[in-house]
Amino acid sequence: YGAEYGIRYSFLGCTLLAFAIWWVIYFWQRNRPEDVGLEPIVTDADRQGKSVKASNEVDISIKEYMVLLSHPVVLMMGTSYFCIKFLRYALDSWLPTFLSLKGMGVDNAAYYSSIFDWTGLAGAVVAGLAMDRLFKGRWEIICLLMGFGLILGYLAVLQWGANPIMLAVCFGLVGFMLYGPDTLLCGAGTIVVAGERNAIALAGLVNGIGSIGPVIQEKVIGWLLTDQPPEVAIRNSNLLGLSMSVLYVFLMAIICIMISIRLKTHNKPKTK
Repeated sequence: YGAEYGIRYSFLGCTLLAFAIWWVIYFWQRNRPEDVGLEPIVTDADRQGKSVKASNEVDISIKEYMVLLSHPVVLMMGTSYFCIKFLRYALDSWLPTFLSLKGMGVDNAAYYSSIFDWTGLAGAVVAGLAMDRLFKGRWEIICLLMGFGLILGYLAVLQWGANPIMLAVCFGLVGFMLYGPDTLLCGAGTIVVAGERNAIALAGLVNGIGSIGPVIQEKVIGWLLTDQPPEVAIRNSNLLGLSMSVLYVFLMAIICIMISIRLKTHNKPKTK
């Protein structure tokens, strides 16, 4: 589309599509499962056993925001999301360049790099289904398991990424494992951790910390690609991605332990 009519029309087409979707949301958006006759996501029992204690008022003060921000679980979630957004935006920005440096034509590099996003979309759907049907709302376990898959994806990239097509396929595995946590950490996870009332505030804090990642990755990877042979530059970038994946798994493991302790304490029978 852009090649035939120009790059401006590509942006215009996406804008018109987004405008049409906005009208669909305007007329059919529902804010709660209860609005369409479904069971609530967070029950009263869940609210009592939430991992982060905070006010249930509709409007919360700056002080209460700071209480949320200083909670260890919130800090861990924000830092985990930093790792996820660092990796996701690094690949969205630089993967066509990596493929091009590996010898693939620029036009094909743009097409093959989209494998990362398509498999990521599938990963987000699978993560949501697994959370509902297999893990009974334990979002943190899904994020941890997909983190291990993320490490395997980067190991595959380092092992078989010499060929540009194999590199694109291996990054497809990375995308599948990356988008699930990206969706849960700033979505359902915030509701389960902080309760329905505080989910938006927590999502803002987690997303705010995480959004530092896309800014930093541009500078860091740009520096790694400067004055280096292509093979060395790409390998160093992938080693950085593997390191960020390991850090993410470490943080998610701590989150899982903290939430499990909280759940055991909440479910422990009270003695008279």
